[in-house]
Amino acid sequence: MCDGTLRTWKNTGSVHADTVRPGKVEVEATITELRSFAGLPLPVIHAVQKKGVELKAA
Repeated sequence: MCDGTLRTWKNTGSVHADTVRPGKVEVEATITELRSFAGLPLPVIHAVQKKGVELKAA
């Protein structure tokens, strides 16, 4: 349920060092809700956004 409050999201996951390299990439975020239709949970997409970002070495 959305309460209308704006929140900051931060990815706290990690990947193996050989998986990604520094440089420009395009990322995509999707906000999806699962709704019950005839007893089945089906995805309802609310928003999709693509953005170019630059990955930097830690």
